Amino acid sequence: MDVDEVQRSIDQALTFRSSPLRRNELEELGAALSQHRDALLPGAQEHVDNMWRGSLEWYRSRSTLDRVASSGGYLLGSAVLGDITHVMQLARDCRWLLELHLTAERAAGHDDA
Repeated sequence: MDVDEVQRSIDQALTFRSSPLRRNELEELGAALSQHRDALLPGAQEHVDNMWRGSLEWYRSRSTLDRVASSGGYLLGSAVLGDITHVMQLARDCRWLLELHLTAERAAGHDDA
């Protein structure tokens, strides 16, 4: 897992609206973020599965994880504002997954994540 690469994609998406819109860049960024999300999901699911069920943290994490996992079917189309919104949501989802990944790595004693 290249944490720096994931973070660069997140940063780029969250500042995307401050630069001129280029359709191909939006599509490439959406594809990269989708790949990052897919790579981070298994570890996030394992981490959440190991939480104490019934805790507020577990409930919030499980709910967010379910939403993130089910958002994979959106394809970029002709609605530019909707596509920008989707890519920005992918970035926020990846940021959350990355934070969860880093938390799990620290808890396992792998500070070199």
